[in-house]
Amino acid sequence: MKTHTTTVLAVLATAGSALAQAPQMGGPMRHVMLGLDGDRVMAMNPHNEAMELRNYGETYPGAASVLDGTAYNAQYGWMAMGGLSLPAGASIWIELESATDGLMVYRGGTFEPIHGTDDSAMAFMWDGRMLHNWWAVTEVGSYEADIVIYLGDAAGTPISGYQAGRTTLRWIYRPTCVADFNDDGAVNVFDFLAFQNAFDGGDAIADLDADGDLTLFDFLAFQTAFDGGC
Repeated sequence: MKTHTTTVLAVLATAGSALAQAPQMGGPMRHVMLGLDGDRVMAMNPHNEAMELRNYGETYPGAASVLDGTAYNAQYGWMAMGGLSLPAGASIWIELESATDGLMVYRGGTFEPIHGTDDSAMAFMWDGRMLHNWWAVTEVGSYEADIVIYLGDAAGTPISGYQAGRTTLRWIYRPTCVADFNDDGAVNVFDFLAFQNAFDGGDAIADLDADGDLTLFDFLAFQTAFDGGC
């Protein structure tokens, strides 16, 4: 009886801990500043580095459960430039123009699907307050999203005479074990081929020493990881 009770309590404690934990942002906030300069929408994104998508192996309660089983990141945020003032009846709309296959997006705060996820609209009206959306994937790789920011009416129709702004957001989901580069559960020659293809294609996922460049040292880093196995 004692063993049974202890086991039940341990399971309940683990479950409670998992459900009580909020999703992790993934690192420091990285803001894209939005504003209006005359007839031009401004989108200032000083962040060239790719954000790291991670699967924390956690489950979440309520609406946040859409992130269960995914690798996700919410570092990118939209923020208004100082003194942002819009014409009467106009709003800023943020639209996903194109993205790497498999990239999913959920709105910050509500976790509702946006930007085409689950057949949602590609654009949403931004209320001018800081907003960090959740970007999620299930497959290892590099991901990009090309975003258009435009001035529109309440229905999202672009207002003529205003030039849209654009920015590109980037992420990387690296394998948990670098030696298993293709993340198929086995360490073999196919991982070498996967790494070489990524390297030859200039894919940032092959920058294993994280110095911003693809060099011989990345090959050496992969060789060391491969020899060590998983």
